[in-house]
Amino acid sequence: MDVQQEVQTSRLKDSLESWREIVLVVHSVLLWEKNWYPGAIIGGSTFLFLNLWVLDPSILTTISILGLTITISDYLVPIVTSAIFKPESWTKDKDEDLINICRKVVEYKSKLEISSQCFYEMRCTKPKMYYGFTILTMLFMAWIGNSFNNLFLTYLFITTLLLIPGLEHHGIIKKYGTAISNKLSEYSKLKLLSPKKEQ
Repeated sequence: MDVQQEVQTSRLKDSLESWREIVLVVHSVLLWEKNWYPGAIIGGSTFLFLNLWVLDPSILTTISILGLTITISDYLVPIVTSAIFKPESWTKDKDEDLINICRKVVEYKSKLEISSQCFYEMRCTKPKMYYGFTILTMLFMAWIGNSFNNLFLTYLFITTLLLIPGLEHHGIIKKYGTAISNKLSEYSKLKLLSPKKEQ
């Protein structure tokens, strides 16, 4: 498994060769290496979605503009980065950073694959739990989608997704996750003890 991950890491690194300087900058922003980066992420996301809200393009137009942006970026970014960043500016430390980034991406990808595989295996091993969880989740999502504006939901989802790497890197998710789980365990203990007191 480790050998396979290393092969995937190497392939990913090779595919990002022309984007390597941009990848390091994006990684730095997503991990909030400067104090103003979270504000920049929220501001950039808000600006993008405000434009979508004001212009109100159709789904086909939005997909076309997104595809056009990706295609033009794929063509222009390597040309621009090769002109701005000289090959001699690429150091061993930067190369190690890029390898670590690729390794993390491959690790998250494999974790996601394992999680989805376990979820679908639950269909055979614990069908009641699988169908109950799936049906309740879909009903909840349908209710949320019907109650709130789709563009606003997409904005919240994308902004949260962009903030997660920084939240995880700075230990905020772990800190508040632990606090919430402690509160829930205290609450469940109180609930279990309260009927005994009444008797």
